[in-house]
Amino acid sequence: MDKCHINIAVLEPSTLLYEGLSTMLLKTHHHYYFYRFADLEELSSMCEGTNFDIIVVNPSMVQNKQKAFIRIKRKMPKVFWMALLYSYYDNELLNLFDTILSVTDAPENMLACFEKACISCRCAVEQGKNKLLSDREIEVLVALTKGLTNKEIADLMNISVHTVMTHRKNIIEKTGLHSLPALTMYALSKKLISFDS
Repeated sequence: MDKCHINIAVLEPSTLLYEGLSTMLLKTHHHYYFYRFADLEELSSMCEGTNFDIIVVNPSMVQNKQKAFIRIKRKMPKVFWMALLYSYYDNELLNLFDTILSVTDAPENMLACFEKACISCRCAVEQGKNKLLSDREIEVLVALTKGLTNKEIADLMNISVHTVMTHRKNIIEKTGLHSLPALTMYALSKKLISFDS
């Protein structure tokens, strides 16, 4: 299966954080392309020629520049905006972002956040991964998010283990997601499951 190509812009002054984030993301199943920017003006000039999917921003880079930041966001309505925190910022500033990452977050939580962003990015449309799941595939996906094994799902749905495996393969092909956390985020985003379940 083709990997998802995702353009990520990073507005972060710390080389250590930039390198750490890019190294962690390069270990995933996506093709991430990184672009590093020194300030909002440079990002604004590049947004004309490059289609970014995700933009990771250190909030200090937009503090006291909210109006300019909002103008840039309006130019790129399909971009998923992430704040990368290692200091305190007020909620007014943080509410400008789609999600917030902290440098103290566990790596798997950060990766799940990027998977969530990938679900909403344009690569899903480009690769035809936005196909609807069948009713049976949805049942299998919901069972997977509950932690059931292939055998348990087969018994629950009164089908063979081989059929469960076929449904799982179809789910992965249609969503482009391989890991259980990513599939769970997908199911949550499509309202197939709730946080309570």
